[in-house]
Amino acid sequence: MKTIKEYLSTPEGVEQKWNVINEILEGFNFDEVFTAMEAVDWRWVVIGEDKADEMEEDGYDVRWTGIRDDWYEYRPKIQDLRKWAREMLIDTIAKCPDEETEWGRSSGGFETKMCILTDEERKEVFGDDAPDDFEHSVDLRLKFVFGDSGSRFW
Repeated sequence: MKTIKEYLSTPEGVEQKWNVINEILEGFNFDEVFTAMEAVDWRWVVIGEDKADEMEEDGYDVRWTGIRDDWYEYRPKIQDLRKWAREMLIDTIAKCPDEETEWGRSSGGFETKMCILTDEERKEVFGDDAPDDFEHSVDLRLKFVFGDSGSRFW
């Protein structure tokens, strides 16, 4: 089984990475997430009064959190959701340590997960003749999580 860096060491691997990311983003329902976030008044944090003022001038609904002097919260726009999801997918791939076969992150409600399939898993999913390339060996996921719970161990 290759590492993520090995899958991205060829131009074909890099192209497949972008194709997978774009496919995920095109299939994700950002409108639904935006509507749900509005319904529960879900906001993201911005730090710094200057940045908050800039965002307000750009039409964002910004308010002080009351937690710290320089912490504000704002309701993200759909384009912010798209941009953040894209950045998270890219970052999940880029920061996966060589020895890991599963890697992910979460922020702002988004959760990404990447899993490198074993040779057996790849063949089970795609058949015995499936190439050992990014497209057929790396599973990348994006979801938006409104709630989560668990024990002390993850």
